[in-house]
Amino acid sequence: MSNTDYKEKQGVTIDRILVAALEVFSESGLEGARIDEIAKRAGINKAMLYYHIGGKEALYSEVIHQIIHHAAESITKNIKEATTPEEKLVTYIRNIAGIVEENPKIPKLILREMISGGKNYTESAVQDIIRILKIVSGILQEGSDKGVFIETIPVIIHMMTLGVFGFLSISGPLRERFAFPKGIKVPDARIAVEEFEKLVLRSIQQERKE
Repeated sequence: MSNTDYKEKQGVTIDRILVAALEVFSESGLEGARIDEIAKRAGINKAMLYYHIGGKEALYSEVIHQIIHHAAESITKNIKEATTPEEKLVTYIRNIAGIVEENPKIPKLILREMISGGKNYTESAVQDIIRILKIVSGILQEGSDKGVFIETIPVIIHMMTLGVFGFLSISGPLRERFAFPKGIKVPDARIAVEEFEKLVLRSIQQERKE
C-alpha cells in the first residue's frame, strides 16, 4: 500500500469514528457513552480507536471541534458567493440550517455541552466560534455602513439562528407524538428557513427614506 493510499484509508477510518462518536455522544452524553459502543458502530476495535484519536474525553472534544470547524469552513466558503449584506446574511442562516438538517444529532450534542458550561471545548473550537461570530459581525457592520441594516448585536442574531433550528430539530419527536390545536402549524424545514430569513431581515432592515 502506498503512503497516499494509507493516508486515505486512515482518513476514512477517522471519519467513521467521528460519525459513530457523534451518534453515541448525542444519545448518551460524555458520561454515559461507552468506547466499546463507539468502536462497534465505527466497525473497528477499541485499540484502533485509541490509536487514531485517544481516550473518550479526547474523542468527545474532537467531535465538538469538528462540528464547529465544519460550520465555520462552510460559512466562510459560501459567503464569498454573496454580494450584498442581505444575501450574505441569508447565506449564513441557510448554512446553519443546512448543517442541522444534514445531521440532526448535532443540536443534541451541542445542547448537552452548553448545559455543561462548555467544559469540553478546546481552544480550537472556541476560535472557530469566534470566527463565525466575526463573520456575522462583518455582515451586520457592512449592512449598517451601507444604510440597509440598523445597528444590532451579532451574538443575538447568532443565538437566535442556532436556537430556532436547533430547537426545531430536537423537538421533532415530541411534535410527532402530540397533535397541535387547529391553527398552530409547525412548518417543515424549508418553510422554516424561509420564514426565519424574512423575520430576521425585517427586524434589522432600516426604514427606507422617501
